This record gives sequence, structure tokens and C-alpha cells, in this order.
Amino acid sequence: MERAGGESYRTNNHQEGNNNRLRYRITPSIAGNLWTFLKSLMKEQISQSRALFQFQHGGRFALRRKCYRENEEQIEVLMGERATGNLDTAHFLDAIYRRIGD
Repeated sequence: MERAGGESYRTNNHQEGNNNRLRYRITPSIAGNLWTFLKSLMKEQISQSRALFQFQHGGRFALRRKCYRENEEQIEVLMGERATGNLDTAHFLDAIYRRIGD
């Protein structure tokens, strides 16, 4: 899918999940009647309102998998060492490569 000017759309995993949910909840109801379609839209609106309310009142989204969290923490440590000058560029890139390659 492309936008005007030849740029492609970019989405993240959360947006892809929302798109899939809409596709499977609403698309079948379009083949039915208008009332079924409207009920599907209302259910989606309630779901989104509930998620927003929970987030606004301190709720958290699901945590990422442990392996991703560990990778991010290790990369942050490496970036800190690089920023303080304790790690040169070649060793920094090597460490990142080894961490991501695991």
C-alpha cells in the first residue's frame, strides 16, 4: 500500500493487531445486514473506550516477551558504556550484533 508521493505506510505490531481485529470483527458483519454491522462497530467502540480508561487510570499494556526485554536492557547498558567512552565503536557494534543475533 502506498501513499501519494510513493511513500509506503508503516505500522507497528499494535496497529497490525488492531487492523486484524477490525477485519475479523467488522468485515463479516458487512456481508450481513446494517444492524449487525452497527452492533459490531458499537462493540469495537466499547472495547477501545475500556482500554483507554484502563490506561488513563494506571493500567498497563501487556509486557513484551522476556527475551525482548532482556535484549533492550542489555542494549541500553551498552549504549551507556558507549556514551561514557568505556566502549569504542567497533566493540559496541560487535556487542550489539552478538546480542541481536542470539
